[in-house]
This record gives sequence, C-alpha cells and structure tokens, in this order.
Amino acid sequence: MSMFESRSTTQYVAAMTKFLRTSRREFAVASDRVGCGRRPRPDAETVQRVEQAVNRKAEQAESARTTFGERYRIARDYRELRDSQVGRYMEVSRELARRWGENRHPPRGERLERLAEFLQVPKSWLLSGCLDDLGADSHIGVRVGEEALRWREVLYSLTHRVLEKVDDDAQDEDFVVAINRALVSNADVRNAARRAGGRWQVIDGRLFFASWVPLELGPLTRRYWPEETEAIIDEEVARHSSTYAAWRAVQARCEAAGLPYPQRIALHKRQQKVREHVERYGVVMKQ
Repeated sequence: MSMFESRSTTQYVAAMTKFLRTSRREFAVASDRVGCGRRPRPDAETVQRVEQAVNRKAEQAESARTTFGERYRIARDYRELRDSQVGRYMEVSRELARRWGENRHPPRGERLERLAEFLQVPKSWLLSGCLDDLGADSHIGVRVGEEALRWREVLYSLTHRVLEKVDDDAQDEDFVVAINRALVSNADVRNAARRAGGRWQVIDGRLFFASWVPLELGPLTRRYWPEETEAIIDEEVARHSSTYAAWRAVQARCEAAGLPYPQRIALHKRQQKVREHVERYGVVMKQ
C-alpha cells in the first residue's frame, strides 16, 4: 500500500492527481455513479489512467538520467509541498526554491543536507540519483494499482528465497530478523519492498504482507465516538467471531457505562471494510 491509498476512490484519485500536479479534468474523469447528488466517483478506466501516470513518475524517480531539479520536484511532490513551503522552511525565497526545480543554483553543503532532511530523502539520492541509499520503506518510487501488486508478488518470491536459508525449527522472530536483514543488505529485496509499499512478515508461521503506511480505520458514523467506546469496540471485535455477537457485547457494556455506541449496521460495515482491506493490502502493522 502507498501514501495515496484511501477507502474512497474519489480521495484516492484526488491524492494521485495532486501528486501529479494536475487536475481530474485532465484525465476526463468519468463517473460510475449517476444522479446521486454527490461528487462523481471516477470509473475504473479513469483510475487506471491516473495510476499509470503515477507509476511513470515513480519510474522517473529511479532514473539515473534525471537532473537535480527533477529529483527535487519529485521529492517535493511526494511530500505534497509547494515551493513557497520549501522556501519558508529553508529560509530562502520562493523564487530560489523554484529555481532549484529548474536545475538552477542547486543548494550545497549544509543547505543541501537540510533540504534532504525536510524532503525525507537521502542526500546522495537528491544530489546524484543514487538508488542504493533509498531504504526499503522510502516513499520515493512507490507504485500503485496493479503494478504495486506485481511488485508484491516479486517481493513474495524474494522473501521465500531468504526464508529458505533459515532453519526449519526457527521461531517467528528468527524469520523476521532474516527478512529485516535482507531489506537492508539485499538490493533486489530492498527495491521490491520500496516499490510494493511494504514487506512480507511472518506471523504465527504464515507470511502476511505488511504495508509501510497503514490505512487507518475511519469513524463509524459522522458522530464523534469517545475513546472509551472505541476501546470497547476493539476489545469485543477481537473477542467474538461474529459481528452480531461483538455488537451485542458492545451494546451491553456501553449501556452499562452510559456511553454512546454504534448501530449494528455501522459496526457490520466497518468489519466488512476491514476484511476488504486485508484482502487487498494485507495485514496492517504499526511501525
């Protein structure tokens, strides 16, 4: 999963077009929802075209033929920043920051280090485009859509090769150590993980895909639920195998404590979204 992902298709496309510094209109956004009175949701063909444009920009980020100005613009766009924001942080004019993007008067020394830190990229990559210093969890060059899934499959194969070298009687912790070591020392594993937006991890003897950027659950409804209710929901959902049983337990505990609680349909929809999320992205793991 990447920084662009969202539970809403409309928000997903909006995040990608913002990164591309373009508008939805340029992709002739078509809607698969008519007459609903809401902002039209992009259809599958439109989403695919935007994803392809994002992936082309990701490939450009990995090209050895890019200039400093191009890498600066790419890193700036991944951070969703404007030249004025960069200039304000760097204590320079917006015009000078804009010139960096035109490959004119690039910063050097301490200013370059500070810029790289602000853009959250290695100084070596920003200076020369060196991919070796891009970590597995770097956001530079992350893929989206079907291409991200293909890189996940590549990473799965590479991860299996790593685990084949670990003793069969090893514990989960030993497999995790081997994977994490490969993410640092093996360039193929590292680049595949960066492009896929996560890594495979061993949990209870099985491999699950863990995204670098977890997709957080949204609220159950428009109403604000207190943290106490959320804690009860998490506990009961983990304790019960069915949504109905979890909801009845949440209802009983919240009524006893005088807390508001969601309707059963709201909790059911939330659990359905969780299942869809796991099927598409894998296991959510906090860093």
